[in-house]
Amino acid sequence: MPIRIANGRSTEALFIKTMRKLRKLKHRIQLATAYRRFLWVENDLDRMGMENPSAVFDVGAHLGQRTLHFRKSFPTASIHSFEAVDENFKKTEVEYQGEKSY
Repeated sequence: MPIRIANGRSTEALFIKTMRKLRKLKHRIQLATAYRRFLWVENDLDRMGMENPSAVFDVGAHLGQRTLHFRKSFPTASIHSFEAVDENFKKTEVEYQGEKSY
């Protein structure tokens, strides 16, 4: 039998809610540290003389963070994102719903 706490929620429900918050926090920390990698890509393109590419392919798009960065950095480029994991693809699809292309 689950233990009840003051507001009527079980400890199991509280645990699940806490774990979801921790996963979101971990994801935000990963995004914050990933920004350097985005800059590396831009610097590499600059060194190769490709400051403004006409097309960008984001293979293994995960949840589309890099796709967003590419869209902001290269507003005239056609961005093509690919994600093989169905769950991630569905989340990305919902996130970019209504966009011209993603």
